[in-house]
Amino acid sequence: MQRLILNAFMILACLGTTAQAQIELSYSKSLSLQGVTAPRLAGDLVLVGADSKPTISEVAIINVASEYKFVDVVAKKSLFDEGVLVPIGDKCTEFILAGEGRWLVQATAFDPEKGIAKKSIEVLIGPPPKPIEPIDPVVPPSDFASIAKSSRANADTVNDPATRQALGNAIVIAVASVPSTASVDDAKTAMVNAIENTLLLRTGNSRFASWTDRWRRPLNTAILAANITQTKDYLACMTQVAEALR
Repeated sequence: MQRLILNAFMILACLGTTAQAQIELSYSKSLSLQGVTAPRLAGDLVLVGADSKPTISEVAIINVASEYKFVDVVAKKSLFDEGVLVPIGDKCTEFILAGEGRWLVQATAFDPEKGIAKKSIEVLIGPPPKPIEPIDPVVPPSDFASIAKSSRANADTVNDPATRQALGNAIVIAVASVPSTASVDDAKTAMVNAIENTLLLRTGNSRFASWTDRWRRPLNTAILAANITQTKDYLACMTQVAEALR
């Protein structure tokens, strides 16, 4: 019994292999003339009625070559968008497919002796689709007010009014010194220099105030999280930080 099942399986496999070689599917491009009445050929001229409103569009001629008795051909753009295939002649070996776009044309052939065979091709009618332009991600505007508020609160915990005033003034001067053509990295470098120079010039008890841990590092973290990529945005942010210190 097992040998019979195995032999049957091998026969079906051979039929399937042979079937794939006995159906061919191809296409060619052509032009279709529509919207005409009473068309007539006069040499290489096409004469139409005076009331015609002719339009010319590209179509595909689908060619099916098969030794099978029954062949079904369908064209789809998607699962629910099926095209209309108009047969040419009575043999149903050529079909007209109209409609711009990218189509998947599938042919399914059946014969009681040969079994089932399938073939599919992709057909493009009309100009190729335009490539999808990449869309820059929309970055929400940074909440500079929240950064300034956090900066003010952190400066309050340091409790060093003299250095606080000096930092606010230094940041304002640094913002004004950055040219409009500067990159955001150049602007950040100018700001780092202004802040470091101010902290280095501290005197008295201000030298021991923890500005780095309590104010500067949290500020850097907040600015990094805001993902500021434009110089004008960075300067606007630091302007609000300076106002919160003064």
